[in-house]
Amino acid sequence: MVLSASDIEKTYDTWLPFGRTVDVLDGATMEIRAGEIIGIVGENGSGKSTLMQILVGALEADGGAVEVDGQVGWCPQEPRLYDRLTVEETFHLFGEAYDMTHEEIRSARNHFSETLDFERFLDYQVRHLSGGNRQKINLSVALMHDPDVLLLDEPYTGFDWDTYLAFWNLTEQLIERVLASVLSRISSTNGNASMASTNSSTVPFLGRRLKMATTERSLPGTGHRVWTGVRAHATAFFREPLYLVLLIALPVVEIWFAGSALESLPDAAFTEMDVSLITTGRMFGAIFATAVFAGIVGLFQRLSAEDTDRRLIIAGSSPSRLFVTRALTILGITTVVAVVSTIALLAFEQVARPGLVFAVLVTAGILYAAFGILVGSLLSGELEGSLALVFLVDIDVVLATGLLPTDLFVGELFPLFHPYQLLETAVVGGDVSSGHVLPSLGYVVVVSGVAALVYARTTTINGGAG
Repeated sequence: MVLSASDIEKTYDTWLPFGRTVDVLDGATMEIRAGEIIGIVGENGSGKSTLMQILVGALEADGGAVEVDGQVGWCPQEPRLYDRLTVEETFHLFGEAYDMTHEEIRSARNHFSETLDFERFLDYQVRHLSGGNRQKINLSVALMHDPDVLLLDEPYTGFDWDTYLAFWNLTEQLIERVLASVLSRISSTNGNASMASTNSSTVPFLGRRLKMATTERSLPGTGHRVWTGVRAHATAFFREPLYLVLLIALPVVEIWFAGSALESLPDAAFTEMDVSLITTGRMFGAIFATAVFAGIVGLFQRLSAEDTDRRLIIAGSSPSRLFVTRALTILGITTVVAVVSTIALLAFEQVARPGLVFAVLVTAGILYAAFGILVGSLLSGELEGSLALVFLVDIDVVLATGLLPTDLFVGELFPLFHPYQLLETAVVGGDVSSGHVLPSLGYVVVVSGVAALVYARTTTINGGAG
């Protein structure tokens, strides 16, 4: 027995007052032995994909038990791949998660690219592939480590006829080697289901209700190397030309624009300012640009993490290792942003302590990168998340710089107040006050800790490693 499931339950609840609760799975039970092909059939909405996700551990069930003996391969209905990685990099990243050697990864890449005919696309980013070719990569990632249990959710969507036949040939090879048990979601109207008639059985879904739950399994690999993940995610981020342009343009334009805008205002309106308005504006621009860009980095890392990171966990990586990978990626990019902002400020302003300027901007960047992770947990779109971050940073910096009356707002309570005071000390000189250092670090620790908890909660899978 390579996979067994009993009494699986799953209900989708809604927090809306007039929303409808849907019982999807209620009592689903099955057993799969080596060499079997089992087709799951049922009408739309009967819970086929939900069951597949629970079996593999990508979705938590409300009750029941799933036991898997051996390595799992999972080909989800929608490809869960990193869009900005190349096909070559995708094989390497998942191969390491499966604990494959470099030679084994190369061998699997060559075999599947030849069999499924995507050799010429190995250097293409996944987002530039057609739907059919994306599905080929999706299937190859599930097969590349010779799994003991293979779960396929409409794996041939978008395939042409030759690839469709190649898929069934691969399936027959797996069965002949008795290395994998295949669970394939096949629609009840699929006339080609008879191709898998040897050693096969079918589990029909009665009505719209099934049932399942906790997954017990051994992760197949030790997980990808942290450096491999950091390199992949950082490379993927900077493959977007717009990000490279913004990395340089945003600090330069903000420092110049904010300084010029405040210089045109009458000094009499800001009698409590300790430095000139143009210097205030330039510091405003530097900390604003760093916080916004770093926040967007955190936001995008969070939005790109959930589904595909869960697939890496199923492959063998742990949520903690993935979080370290994401955190180091964010830290690395934030450091680059702080370097650019520091150089831009030095180009416009005479600075007393350049090293302290850099340290303050890194702190502000890390703080808002953590905020970006939190925003990404609440808002699912890149545009609305980015706009929300810009709004938050704008309000924060305006209050931190004292551009709004302090009798109306308690600026000291806002996250960037203390970093801004340290930035002012770094620019004009003076003693560094621990009354600003400790609160600055405190905000970073608290917000980063909350972001880590949120990330862990959203990426930990049923049956994964914590």
